[in-house]
Amino acid sequence: MNIPAEHTVPQAASYLKVGEETVRRNIRSKLLKALRRGTQWFIPHDVLVVFANSYDPKTGQVRKML
Repeated sequence: MNIPAEHTVPQAASYLKVGEETVRRNIRSKLLKALRRGTQWFIPHDVLVVFANSYDPKTGQVRKML
């Protein structure tokens, strides 16, 4: 299985099982770290995995990681 080093917003939304706007909102609020290139956001895979483990898509809450 080939895992990309970075994910676009649509890919991250699919990975997290949330809408694209939810991913953008988390980027804007600095809960999800992302890099902007031109007009697109890219989320590093390791950042997305850590975020996914601390994010509850039903409530939209992020647990603090120790």
